[in-house]
Amino acid sequence: METLHLVPGESAAESLRVALGTITTDHSAAPVQAYPDDLSSGPLRPDDPATRAQWWQTIHAHSRPDDFPSGGPIPTRFLAPTAFWERANTADRLVVWFSTAANHELAFFHAMCDRLPDRPFDIVQVSGPVGACRPKDLEPLLAAARPITEIERRAARAAWQRLEHENATFRVITPAGLASAPVDHYDAALLETAGAQGTPLAIVVGTVMATMNTADSPLYWRVAALVESGALIADGPLVINGAHVTRTRIRRA
Repeated sequence: METLHLVPGESAAESLRVALGTITTDHSAAPVQAYPDDLSSGPLRPDDPATRAQWWQTIHAHSRPDDFPSGGPIPTRFLAPTAFWERANTADRLVVWFSTAANHELAFFHAMCDRLPDRPFDIVQVSGPVGACRPKDLEPLLAAARPITEIERRAARAAWQRLEHENATFRVITPAGLASAPVDHYDAALLETAGAQGTPLAIVVGTVMATMNTADSPLYWRVAALVESGALIADGPLVINGAHVTRTRIRRA
């Protein structure tokens, strides 16, 4: 019987593959599959992969990384988690790993419950982000997998359907669970961290990442938007040759 572990991101997948002792260069055949998107950011409607991929292209447009060529086609890996669902639909047993301590991991769990409404699967709920765990942290949890209850599944599905309906820019963790947040959700923290005297871009983004539990790409995007609007002032370029100039200092206007 094939057991397939579904995890929220490639970092979590790499650690779990080591914990399972199944290191392979052919990830498509590995017993661990990483969901290829961060569902805590971006539009959820319309529910088509091209919408998600186009949004990520917009997010990265100001930095022009190699995998988002300016004016070029959207890379295939961002268009659809097709391979992920093909494996999930054929595996005999599914184990879904997630943490309620990370926005994108909790969003991943909610989406799994909505996408697999009738499919039995086990869950492993980790105290901290799975993506931050070392293989030795995950090894003892392999025996902790348990069947998801119908109450848990229904609650997660209802939450995800609400979030899809609201279709906000961000999804963030609150005491009441995952909630929608507007496009400027992180702006006040970025402005406060930058300060009036100026702070290196890397420190501003890194600080807000740590305190508000989010990824760096949307924060770099918001910094660029705040500089464009005049709310932040940069003493140099934010990007050179597709890479963020992390030593550039930014300050509140």
